[in-house]
Amino acid sequence: PAGAKGETGSPAPAATNFHAFDANGETFTCEADEITVSAICKDGGSATLQGAGVHCAGASGIVGLCMRR
Repeated sequence: PAGAKGETGSPAPAATNFHAFDANGETFTCEADEITVSAICKDGGSATLQGAGVHCAGASGIVGLCMRR
């Protein structure tokens, strides 16, 4: 025989379209189905978009955010 109906559970968390990155070196490119929405050079300076990637001349790394298209 079937038991009593249980309580309704919490909804599943929503899938995120964003992911953070912390890359070493002067360049970084998000995955092919993503775009870069934010990037900061670790050692200062300005991050520049070059095609699908980000470039930080002379930097030791780049931190930022990619978004699924």
